[in-house]
Amino acid sequence: MRNIFLTCLLMIVSYTFTLAQDVKNEETKIDAFASKTGIIIKFIDYSLPNIKLTMGTFVETKVRILISGSDTLYFYQIEKATQYSTKTASIEYSDLLEVTKALALLKEASITDLALNPDYLENKFVTEDGLK
Repeated sequence: MRNIFLTCLLMIVSYTFTLAQDVKNEETKIDAFASKTGIIIKFIDYSLPNIKLTMGTFVETKVRILISGSDTLYFYQIEKATQYSTKTASIEYSDLLEVTKALALLKEASITDLALNPDYLENKFVTEDGLK
């Protein structure tokens, strides 16, 4: 009985390790651009209207422009203040364009997807920075 228990435990532990995911480098485009050393980086923010969420809370939105020499990147940022910190999500302009294109394609595909009447269906688009 003890041998069976140990064998099962060993199988479960080895199965867990084989399914472990590798940790990706989670540096985003804004982090990579803003962390350049030895050069001057200019940050310019333009506030946009807040987005109202449930229960009367809201998030602040803005466009942030990063300029370094001849390189310029545009980001759409959403900031939500929590009790202890502020959470910020940034999406680069080219990624935002790709998301817009993907949404248009998903909208077109939704009609045929609904006609399939599946038990489960998932369409997913992920940007280079990991926005799903």
